[in-house]
Parts: sequence; structure tokens; C-alpha cells
Amino acid sequence: MMKNILPSDGRGRRLLLAAALAASAAGAASAKDAANFQLVHPWVAPPEQKALGILRSTIEKAGLTWVDDPVSTNFDGVRQKLAALMALHLPPTAVFWIGGADAGDLLASKIIRVVPAQGEGEKPAFRFDPEIERLVATEGGYTALPLNIHTQNHIVYNRAVFDRLKLGAPKSWEEFLQMAPAIRASGVVPLAMSDERWQIRFLILSILVEQIDPMTMERLLTGVATERAAMRAGLVNSFRLLKRLHEFANADNHALPWGRVVEMVQTGKAASAVLGDFMSPAFDNPAQFSCGLPPGNKYIIWSFDVLLFPTLPTPEQTHFQNVAIGALNTQSFLDEYASAKGGLPVVQGAQPAGINYCSNVVLKLWNQGLPKVNVTPLVWRNAFNVIAAAAEMFWSKPNMTAEEAADLVFRMIGK
Repeated sequence: MMKNILPSDGRGRRLLLAAALAASAAGAASAKDAANFQLVHPWVAPPEQKALGILRSTIEKAGLTWVDDPVSTNFDGVRQKLAALMALHLPPTAVFWIGGADAGDLLASKIIRVVPAQGEGEKPAFRFDPEIERLVATEGGYTALPLNIHTQNHIVYNRAVFDRLKLGAPKSWEEFLQMAPAIRASGVVPLAMSDERWQIRFLILSILVEQIDPMTMERLLTGVATERAAMRAGLVNSFRLLKRLHEFANADNHALPWGRVVEMVQTGKAASAVLGDFMSPAFDNPAQFSCGLPPGNKYIIWSFDVLLFPTLPTPEQTHFQNVAIGALNTQSFLDEYASAKGGLPVVQGAQPAGINYCSNVVLKLWNQGLPKVNVTPLVWRNAFNVIAAAAEMFWSKPNMTAEEAADLVFRMIGK
């Protein structure tokens, strides 16, 4: 049953051995701390604290005690932490997850429980966006509680830089590269970025979206071995563009935290940055910034954040978990959270009053019916990581060719 979340290396075996030693202590802790709301999550960056504070406040207003359990290694770290807690028979009340089909697998294994639909059998107060509904609906409710939608190909521009140089938003990456020398000559870095693997992933994917159509992208990300020629040509062209962009990025890009990348565009030290739309709250001023899909992007790559609710060992814990679910599964909370976190609301037809400017731009694009490619947890762990690893290596190795980088992607994905 644990094979879905336990690490496949020796850590998993060590965790299972530790479980036998911890089982009795777990039972004692369960009865004592039933009203605790322990949340395992990766939201440790300063810009993420406002949304986390809204979540915490909602839980505490429901009468529960907040127990913060953050990890600093993104989704992989969350998965490892959950595996450790489950092996020790100490399930948390809730855990951050990437929405997708594997929540159904965890539900079938009884690692997590069903999230009851709001309304208790009556007409629901709201419905989730249809893209979300089809992925989380299950008998009796939902496999997880959706929090917000994140688009993975998102760019922000410092409008003042482009206006000063009388430049419009580039319509292709080639056009961006044609503008870059003039931007640099004005004393501004054309592209703020970091060579951290998870950050460079956003850049290479935003280049790749311009190069291949959505069906080919979906096949590449899911490992379907068709359209190989189109995939390879798109990858080669993308790595060539990435190589050319290197010249116009900030020199201090090595291991630069994403908050610093955002700050460079905010202050006008850089003209643009490509990251997920979680950076949107930092650019809530249309007079100073513009944002949307990156150059040449005609479709959206997206994922969505959810909370999973592990199966708890005692009725008391389950009761308080139900209290938490009831407090969080409301449109008022979900809209407020999405406005603070960046990205898009998960409620169908929602127009949150507090939604920031950039998120509103993306919401309009979302509602225009552009093609969409969903990123599942499996894609996140496999193809996403492979493409990002190849881009990270390519960025740091000047003598590596685009063809070699593309072949590395195919080899690592297993094509």
C-alpha cells in the first residue's frame, strides 16, 4: 500500500523499520492532539506567506490548533515527508499535493480519504472549474480539495523599460532576442533568471511551447513515443534559443532565489522574468508591469495545487479533520486564498474581488478557450524533471550542443 509514496531507495526501508518502534507513541499522540491541524507543505518563500496566513487564520477561526510542518524542497520534499510520517503511523491532518490521477490511487489504497462535497447532498454552493472537476470528482465527493490553478508558462515585463525604449511586447522569442541588445545597452538586464533547476524549467518550457503544438507537448510529457521527429526538432530549437538567451541574462543567476528574480523586475534592474504565475501578486500594477503568456506561446501548460487529507487513526482526529474541511471548502476561502497566492481560482466562474492584475490577465486567457496541457504529479516527477535537468546542465556547459541536450532528454525519458 505504501509503494505510491515511499521513496524507492534505502530511506523507504529505514522508515518502515522505524514505524515498528513508533507505533505505540503514535497512538498516544493521536488522542492528545486530535484538535491539531498539522499541514505538510512547501510554502517557505516570503512571497508565499500571505496565502499561508489566510489558510492558517481560517483553520484557527474554526477552533483548531495550527501545527506548521514546512519542507524546503518543493513537491519531492513533501512526498518524502508524507512517506516518513505514514511509515511512523503519524499521518498529518492535511498535505499539499499536485492535483491529478495519483490522488485516486492514494484513495484506493486508503492512504487518504474522500473530501465530502459541500452541501451535504443539497445543491452545492459552488462548482469547481470543469478542468478541475473532471480530475478530482469521485464517489461521495472529491479525491482532494483544490486550492488554485497555476499556469507554468508565464512572463512579466517591466512596462517602463519597454516604454522608454519604445518597444512592444515581443511576439516570439526571436523577436525578444532582437530587442535584447537595446535593452542591455540601456543598462537593464533583458531577462532575470536563476539557474536553479526548478526555475530554469519554467524558461525552457516556455520556449518549448513556442516550438511544438499542444498534442506533441502532451505526448512528450507523458512519454508517448510518437511524433519523435517533431519532438526532437522542437527540443533542439528550444535549446538553441536558450543558449542565445544566456548572453542576455543576469550574470549572478547561479542559485539565485526566485524572490530576487522577481525583485529585479520590480525595481527595473531587469526587463522581464519567466516563472510560474505564483509571482503574480508582486506585479499588481498595470501602470508599471505587463504580463501574460511568454513570446510565441499559444497554449497553456497548467497544474493545480490541492490538499490531501490522510486517513486518520481515531474518530476524534477524523472529527476535527472534518471541521477543517468544512472551513476550507468554501468559495470565500478559496477566492481569498487564490487572490493572495497568485494563479487562478478553482471555482467555476469566479471573479474574486481581490484578484491581482496579472492573475486577472491570465484568467481571461484561461476563459478564452486556449488549448491546455495539464501537468500531472507523474509528469512533474518524471518528464518535467528530465527536461529541467537537461536545461540546467546545458546552461552550465558552454560546449554542450543543443543536439546533445535534446538527445539527453530522450535518453532520460526513455524514448
